[in-house]
Amino acid sequence: MRRVPDLRQWGSSLMREFDGRFPRFLAVGFSNFVVSFTVFRAMLALPWSSPFKASLCQLASYAAGTIWSFIWNRRFTFRSSDPVLGQALRFIALQGSLALVTASLIGLSVDILELAATPSWLVIMSGATIVNFLLVKRWVFRSGGSDRDAVILDERQGGE
Repeated sequence: MRRVPDLRQWGSSLMREFDGRFPRFLAVGFSNFVVSFTVFRAMLALPWSSPFKASLCQLASYAAGTIWSFIWNRRFTFRSSDPVLGQALRFIALQGSLALVTASLIGLSVDILELAATPSWLVIMSGATIVNFLLVKRWVFRSGGSDRDAVILDERQGGE
């Protein structure tokens, strides 16, 4: 007999992942969007030519957003006081990986498939935002309270 998954338990676990920090992450993300998108569009408007122009613009945009995002997520979203070096290195590794993935996807969409740059950027970066939050929470700022908060919440709900 197949066991049917308990959707309430699954939903509760999912809601714990998107806890009270998620709205703060989105606020930082929105400001990051403004910074990154401004850099992206400004660089596209510059009079230079390259077969990889959109990809290069995305890399510059992502670098500007990465610096902005680390500072504000550390201070505002996760309110971390843990040593900055380890967090910065993990953050840079994650953002570097995401930059390569998003630049490749945008390059494929815009430079090869010749899709419009703005909608391509919006779709790709929306998916990257969700992946980014989960990895920033669970890996970069992992000692910043996320696991501790989940245990406290579970104890309050009668868990072990």
